[in-house]
Amino acid sequence: MPKKNWRIPLIIILSVLTIGANFFVGLYASSRLSLFLELSVIIFPIILLSIHASALMPFGRYLFFVATASFVGFLSEFIGMKYGVIFGGSYVYDDRFLAVFKIPWFVMAYWAFFIYSGYSFTNSFLFWAGKQLPVKINNDLRRLPALVFADAYLVTIIDLFMDPLQVKLGLWRWSGNGLYFGIPLGNFFGWFMIAAIVSAIVRLSVYFLPFESNKYAYNIHLVPVFGYLALFASCLFYAIKLDMIYLAWIGCLLGFPIVILNIKLYLNWRKRHSGLALPEEIC
Repeated sequence: MPKKNWRIPLIIILSVLTIGANFFVGLYASSRLSLFLELSVIIFPIILLSIHASALMPFGRYLFFVATASFVGFLSEFIGMKYGVIFGGSYVYDDRFLAVFKIPWFVMAYWAFFIYSGYSFTNSFLFWAGKQLPVKINNDLRRLPALVFADAYLVTIIDLFMDPLQVKLGLWRWSGNGLYFGIPLGNFFGWFMIAAIVSAIVRLSVYFLPFESNKYAYNIHLVPVFGYLALFASCLFYAIKLDMIYLAWIGCLLGFPIVILNIKLYLNWRKRHSGLALPEEIC
């Protein structure tokens, strides 16, 4: 039987409260308290990733996912900063953060967080549709390219909303003046490419070396959905705060319809399983 996991709704509530508190305190309170809450918003998603991923994956697979995403993300950032390739131009990070080769520590962690967000969000669509992840024994490799594309797309639209905000806040600076809020369009092709590479590695590992998932209640698949919603809500708050109204509209049009579609599929799934024993976990 799947485990009841009452921590999941609590995590969702805490994430929304933390983001909301950061927005309002950033507007009205002292810079010290605002900085504390900004750090909580940086650290909390990493904790959320750890709890959710370790709940669904064996510990070794969880470490493999995080290590792969962080390493590929770090390598791409290193090459991008040094040679001005991959992301469409040269850029530098603000020097106030603890960094490795001038790349802030949280950037490596956030590559893992964003790619896992896309990966687990795609998996939630599969779950509501009653589908299993592709594995070799079922000979369904043909579905993998679509899943990799979906993962990379979901990650890229996060960056389309987030990157202009971070540039406006001074967390990093581009050397040129790109077409998209001062950011080169190549940046988003780079994000798509890196996310697709990591997704392909992880999904191929699951395909050839499937594992038995931990059995948790179905509501664990709502975590990436509400996490994605909370992330876009946070970006929306900052876009309004920074008077970037066009970006706010773009973010709403890109992100919220996907969340609404997922919730609609979830409600349909609940209706189909009303009064029935709920199915167990996908791997």
